[in-house]
Amino acid sequence: MKKETAVFSFMFIMLAISGVFALAYTGASENIDRYVEVEISEGDSLWKLSKKYEGEHRLSTVDFVAWVQSKNNLQSPAIKPGDKVFIPVEKSDIHQYLAGEEQGN
Repeated sequence: MKKETAVFSFMFIMLAISGVFALAYTGASENIDRYVEVEISEGDSLWKLSKKYEGEHRLSTVDFVAWVQSKNNLQSPAIKPGDKVFIPVEKSDIHQYLAGEEQGN
């Protein structure tokens, strides 16, 4: 009986620890507001946006497109003029990017 109680206690503790980690993981939502939001223009695509901002993110084009789809709840990579989407470029990084463009870098 003592052995069964110890096994049960161990299993219960492991289950509780797993539950805490699962809640911590799902509860930590990413703050999307720290990322740049762009308005889609005629001729834009997620692939073109990836190339346009490639110096500001460290993702492959495929990962960039997947990130944008996931964070913006897009069912497909199709976008149209006037749409607004968040891209994986932090707002703090884009100010440096734009300053570099103005200086001709």
